[in-house]
Amino acid sequence: MEYEVTIVAYRDCRGTPMSVYDLTIYNDSFSTTTKTTRIKIEDILTYCKNKPCTPSNTSVSSEGMEAHYLVDTIDFNSGIFKKFISKNYCQVYFALSSCCRNGALTTISPGNLFVESMLNLC
Repeated sequence: MEYEVTIVAYRDCRGTPMSVYDLTIYNDSFSTTTKTTRIKIEDILTYCKNKPCTPSNTSVSSEGMEAHYLVDTIDFNSGIFKKFISKNYCQVYFALSSCCRNGALTTISPGNLFVESMLNLC
């Protein structure tokens, strides 16, 4: 069982540059991490006065947005990930976290970012 995990993370151009994050794969009994690979950065123009984040993934004064595409392929039939299958772990969680959110955003409170999804392997 091989899965391609794709994460699209949106970044405000006024904020801190975005790193490539570790993807944590876990359940109640076992946890491991793997590195994501950024495959592209795309400018998102949300309204007419927005300007592109130039250069990309740097802190600039324009009010633009970027979409960062991160991917990783998880093969549950090999390597460390095989443990999820061999131990009959049905629910597997994928989590991405970052220490900080952009303080310039007004729609959320600044702080840590944590995103999680679940896959049922059974």
